[in-house]
Amino acid sequence: MIEGLAEAGRLLDQPEWIDRAVRAADAALATVVDAEGNVVRVRYGSRIEAHGFLDDAASLAGGLLSLARATGETRWRYTALHIVHAAER
Repeated sequence: MIEGLAEAGRLLDQPEWIDRAVRAADAALATVVDAEGNVVRVRYGSRIEAHGFLDDAASLAGGLLSLARATGETRWRYTALHIVHAAER
């Protein structure tokens, strides 16, 4: 969803879609990423003491990279790299 909103907003010149992608990314990062950058599993809004799947980390990182391109903000790129490096461990 983050990637779709960011790319569509950038390509179709819809800044409100990019803003929605930013809000979704902030919510996802607050909910599913721990301090070390690991994507964790969530059930009914509560974290489970288990790492998420590799495709979850890849999807989130991809969305953040699209958001970096749409906004020009490097924080999204660095956060995506942090998640990828954590998934490699």
